[in-house]
Parts: sequence; structure tokens; C-alpha cells
Amino acid sequence: PNVRFWSDKAKMWGTTTAEAKTMRCGNCAAFNVTPRIKQCIATGIGSEGVDAYDFVQAGELGYCLAFKFKCAAARTCDAWVGGGPIRRERKG
Repeated sequence: PNVRFWSDKAKMWGTTTAEAKTMRCGNCAAFNVTPRIKQCIATGIGSEGVDAYDFVQAGELGYCLAFKFKCAAARTCDAWVGGGPIRRERKG
């Protein structure tokens, strides 16, 4: 609901505020949500007596290749790149 935040993003990306609100980690080309990465995140979360993979799914977690950290799909940053997310391992 932060109007200024989204207005600033729209200006930075040269688009409308409505469009900027759709530019999230979950559809960024640097957001890795391959099965291997999801399992890695779940292993890192680890917790006795809980299924950490449930946390990965609930938070729609993935790995940002641009900044090298796990992140939730609903977030955004200044480095958003269209065309994502990465859903399959690259071959070769």
C-alpha cells in the first residue's frame, strides 16, 4: 500500500505504478525456483519435527542469483529483470 515506494519504482523502471507492482522476485529472471534450489533452501532452514519444505512452499521461496540470497516471490528490488523465474536446471 506504500504509494511512494511503488511510484519511485515506476519512475526508476520507466513504467506505470500498476505495472511496477507486478515486477516481483517471483517473475524475475534472476529468481531460481528449481527443485534443486528449493530442496537446498529447505535443507538450510532445517528444523527437527517440521517439514522445512512446507516453509519453502508457503513463502514461495527461491534463490536470487543477482544478490546471492534466498528470497520470497512477493518481494521486489531495484534489479528486477523480466523473463523469469528460472524453473528448470540449465543443461550443459
